[in-house]
Amino acid sequence: MITGRWYASFALALAIGGAACGDGGAAAAPPEVASACVEGFAMDPSLGACVEIAAADCPANTMPEIGKAECQPVGWSAACPEGFERDATGWGCVDRVPRAACAGATREDIKTGSCVPIGDCNAPFPPPAATLFVDDDGAEDATHFKTLGAAMAAAAAGATIAVEEGAYAEVIEFEKNDVTVVGRCAEKVKFTKPGGPSGPAGRRAGVFVPGLTGAKLRGVTVSGFRGGVLMEDGELTIEDALIDGNDTLGVYLRFGGKATFRRSKVSNVTAGDELGSGLIVYDGSVLAFEDSAIVDNFFRHATVDGKGSKLEAKRTVFARNTPRIGQEDAAGIAVIDGAALALSQSAVLDSDHRGVMVEGEGSRADLDQSVVRRVAGTLKKSGGVGIWAAASGTVKLTNSAVTDAQVLGLYVTGGPLESAPARPGKAILEKTTFIGVPEGQPVEFGRCVSAAEAGVLEMRDAAVIDCPQAGVALQTSSIGTFERLYVKGSRPLQSKLNAFGGFGVIVEEKSQATITSSSFVGNTLAGLTTVLDAETTAEAVLVRDTREIPELTAGAGLQIARGGRLTISRSAFASNTVEAVLVASGGLLAMSASTVHGTRSVDGTFGHGIAVFPEARAELDGVAIFDNPGVGLVADGGQAFVRGGLFARNAVAVHAQNGTTITQSDVAPADLGGGEMRISSSTRFAENGTRVGSGLIELPNPPIE
Repeated sequence: MITGRWYASFALALAIGGAACGDGGAAAAPPEVASACVEGFAMDPSLGACVEIAAADCPANTMPEIGKAECQPVGWSAACPEGFERDATGWGCVDRVPRAACAGATREDIKTGSCVPIGDCNAPFPPPAATLFVDDDGAEDATHFKTLGAAMAAAAAGATIAVEEGAYAEVIEFEKNDVTVVGRCAEKVKFTKPGGPSGPAGRRAGVFVPGLTGAKLRGVTVSGFRGGVLMEDGELTIEDALIDGNDTLGVYLRFGGKATFRRSKVSNVTAGDELGSGLIVYDGSVLAFEDSAIVDNFFRHATVDGKGSKLEAKRTVFARNTPRIGQEDAAGIAVIDGAALALSQSAVLDSDHRGVMVEGEGSRADLDQSVVRRVAGTLKKSGGVGIWAAASGTVKLTNSAVTDAQVLGLYVTGGPLESAPARPGKAILEKTTFIGVPEGQPVEFGRCVSAAEAGVLEMRDAAVIDCPQAGVALQTSSIGTFERLYVKGSRPLQSKLNAFGGFGVIVEEKSQATITSSSFVGNTLAGLTTVLDAETTAEAVLVRDTREIPELTAGAGLQIARGGRLTISRSAFASNTVEAVLVASGGLLAMSASTVHGTRSVDGTFGHGIAVFPEARAELDGVAIFDNPGVGLVADGGQAFVRGGLFARNAVAVHAQNGTTITQSDVAPADLGGGEMRISSSTRFAENGTRVGSGLIELPNPPIE
């Protein structure tokens, strides 16, 4: 167990003169304060200082916010769409799709949360519009045929062909515009590959549309082909169909083709000697799915590739890809090289490696009222990522949720920084909820949101809940903008040796963050961290109830270290454990119009307000530091400047040791000495147990030194 550090004390008593600086530990009413409170704060008459306005404990889908007395909505807090319900945690929404695969001619249905038949085998048949008829057991004449190929040859443009129950070993090849093919239902009308593996059609798709318009197909199963559906230019609508058990790919659009699938399923695409994708959209083609399922495919469920190519899916399930080891670009859905994805009220489930991957200049994925969850990382350490945005790709989530990703919920990166020019990925997250892997389940890394290598991250009205290791992390020159971000309950990542992490938000390695109107509550080790030459600007931030890691005896609401810089105003640090604010090893803090109070001790030790360690500096302007069981402000070899503000009801108001001395001066901090704590005459002291500490005090080790 790490017990902390002891240093010789060099504390010097302040001159006990003017009323502004008087204390003496006596229980006296604080003097009147003439200045008005800043926005979001109100005067506490018993304290004589401005304190934050913020709600106490808040239920799921709400957050405390500086300046608001009531809990405020955050994350995916709107009513869940049809087929979705609140997650078991109470946060965000989740689909109700059964986890096991739907058997036979049934599909996973978002709206009902169950397996439903693909089409209705009891519906009236044939349709009234049919003029040509196919029945493999029927008689033949001018309008009745045993094969679809014969009916297609006889069909004029605009014809409707009805296909009766049967097994048809042939390709569905459209030959004229505006032809409609209607089977009785997918369960009873099955098209399979003719001939053996070396047969004449052994490498042809089950459905072929060569540049025709108005092609329609309904009520059939297409199985066993090398490719289920192939479109080259043209237009195709498929309804109530099962595209199952085909080799290499399920649906392939190229040369600008346009296809729409409704109430259908594309499933069980096998790898063969190639990749094994459910859908491929290429060459500026557009593919749309409604009320459908793309499931149990091998490498990816969908690949959308190239400028102008687009996949649109509404109320559609993508579930259970099973790539082989070595397929490092495996994903539920991949959007690359300028393509686009739009998901609405859809679910990407049980993906291996990545849920949604967006890479390349102009590539974009938009998810609205959708979920990405249960992402495994069986392929390699970089697997298990819910959403991956890289190489100038952009992803936007609105009213959506990402949960249970073993490695990272969302990862946005610019690629290796040594590459030129930099190609930062970008993620825009609005009214979205991230939930970590449940405690006790396998997790390799577990951060919910992470940006690295110049990645760009924007989060507004977002909630990040119960994440292992860290809620939100900015690394290696990334840029983050956070407005109304709520990070709650981040917990340590357990290893065989120890537990570490649990950061709410960590900004590191020359990254830059701007944070406004945000709250970080109930995290572990540190609520907000800025380290390794990173820079953070924050306003109206609440950091509360940060927990310590007992094995390390370490914890802080705010931590700045290793060249990190933080400028913060109108903020509050309340009821954090061990220390409220810690500035160490080259860190710089500039805090104004804020409060630091109610820090919790550990077994009767620590419980300090602000601690400044060697080679670190803190500048405090109008900060109220009160109700801390330890020291309000301790400088342990570091620098501190205090102008105005209040020290009240602390066990010790101020303390200096390890070479730091205390002076009273109103001179600006530009010439602050290397080991000086300078306190202005406008600073007030009231009801502290001791105004200036003496002797030795024990300080915990910083969470990150």
